[in-house]
Amino acid sequence: MPTDSLRVGRRLRQLLTLALVLFSCLGVRLWYLQILRGSFYQSLADRNRLRVVADTAAPRGIIYDRRGVEILATNVQAHSIAVIPEELRKHPDTAARLGPIVGRTAAEIRDVVAKKEDRPYVPVTVARGVDMRALCLVEENRTRLPGVVVRSEPIRFYPHGRLASHVLGHVGEISEAELKLAKEGPRLTSGMIIGKTGTEKQYDSYLRGRQGHEKLEVDARGQVKQKLGGRSGIPGASLVLTLECGLQTVAERRLEQQPHPGAIVVMDPRSGELLALASKPDFDPNVFSATLTAKEWRKLADDPRDPLQDRAVASRYPPGSTIKLAVAAAGLQYQALPPGRVHCSGGTKIGNRVFRCWQRSGHGSVDLDEALARSCDVYFYTVGRRLGVDRLAEGLRRCGLGELTGIDLPQETPGIVPTPAWRKRALNGKWYPGDTANSSIGQGCVAATPLQMARLTAVVANGGKLVTPHLVRKIMTVKGEPVPLKRLDARTAAIDPRYLAAVRQGMRSAVIGKRGTAGALAGLPVAVAAKTGSAETRHGEKPHSWVVAFAPYENPRVVVAVIIEHGGHGVEAAVPIAKALYAYLWKAESSPAVAPAAAGD
Repeated sequence: MPTDSLRVGRRLRQLLTLALVLFSCLGVRLWYLQILRGSFYQSLADRNRLRVVADTAAPRGIIYDRRGVEILATNVQAHSIAVIPEELRKHPDTAARLGPIVGRTAAEIRDVVAKKEDRPYVPVTVARGVDMRALCLVEENRTRLPGVVVRSEPIRFYPHGRLASHVLGHVGEISEAELKLAKEGPRLTSGMIIGKTGTEKQYDSYLRGRQGHEKLEVDARGQVKQKLGGRSGIPGASLVLTLECGLQTVAERRLEQQPHPGAIVVMDPRSGELLALASKPDFDPNVFSATLTAKEWRKLADDPRDPLQDRAVASRYPPGSTIKLAVAAAGLQYQALPPGRVHCSGGTKIGNRVFRCWQRSGHGSVDLDEALARSCDVYFYTVGRRLGVDRLAEGLRRCGLGELTGIDLPQETPGIVPTPAWRKRALNGKWYPGDTANSSIGQGCVAATPLQMARLTAVVANGGKLVTPHLVRKIMTVKGEPVPLKRLDARTAAIDPRYLAAVRQGMRSAVIGKRGTAGALAGLPVAVAAKTGSAETRHGEKPHSWVVAFAPYENPRVVVAVIIEHGGHGVEAAVPIAKALYAYLWKAESSPAVAPAAAGD
């Protein structure tokens, strides 16, 4: 028995010694892990459960009308759905489950996320501005959607919908191509929302602000457990535009009443401030603030009416008889007007071809004032021939045609002032005397945007100053401090002011003269001067309807340019719109014209 007791005691001591050694080893190991290597393993653990998101959007700056009262563009908080690339790699079925919820295909989701795989733990937004139904479905299926994150972020909102859509433009996620071309370096990152068109693009660096970041705790299954703080973004600067909201509304409503597309420009000829800039058809920029699917984009891009085209700034048209303002100024400047009067019998022969006047019965004997008032083509054929193509082209360029106006929008298109060299280069064709005749009445290859025609009219109205049209009056930081604006200074048109005064008189005669083509504008409470135009297009189609005007006649403050595609003669479609705009500005309702409008041009 004693021997057995001794044996048991020895074994117990051995077991205790072994246990002591094991616990000592465990203690040493714990000391090694928690004390000596604790910071290293804590870092690994943190990386496993923390995700730093460096692209939380900052609120874009607010865009106001000229009075700083009407908000044209602002931000609203909305929910977005994002996916963590690494979790999608581990759970590829997530894309198929998420697609029907957010209205995208699994392939679209995978493509969007694949572009950001260089940052595997940063959530990639796949749907913005999602509705409550989608949010509820995500929450209900959270366990089946590993790596899917619901985020709250500011998205762009345009309270007036389509109003001034081409001026404001729209925003969207920066593309890979834009990222490569960006000159701002680290301030632009993948997934960032930037201005894509219009003022949003032109002033994006001011409006965009500076992004923030947030930290998220994510468990091993890719589920976000909680937010662990971060830094809020810094809001962008705000813009105060030159647009008068009420006038812009009137302009767009008038265009909506037309059966054909058109554009309107209303400008202060003294400063170049744009009071209204309208183009129809248009679009709702809010559709770009949420996620735009490929189907929705194709619907917009393939619309035969081309609603994304800014016709006021980016569409070139033959100016028709409105170009006679510049031709008259060139004829006076170069002393090329015909001596005395010109007899118009309804046409004139140039080479082997008879060039017709719009008034087939002819205007009889006319001088410059009557030729402008009644828009006699034969008179301006004569001026064009006496000028010659080179001096004619130079005269048009002196009035700002054939070049960019410098407007603070990215989509402007320059006009065309054709010459023999241009025709050879662009069309590989020869220049004929008939081409000069066509150019002198705004036909043939000469082309201009409505904005460029408004600027030409401003040159006549202000006595020879080529102003720079612009849309932004001032920029204000989030603290209300003004930001210096760089703007092109006005330059002189190199035309004697006395000659421009004669052109102004001809425009006034078009309104108050016995057979002036713009007589419908005589019934307003302000003295208006105008020039109508009808620009021929393809055979069998109605001409484009034009009018350019300024008021008051003695002290011009408002220039208007209107074009209605295939609207007929100027008096048919364009003149009534100009009349409504001046009536609104001078707080008067439309009234019957004092002098009846002449038919035709």
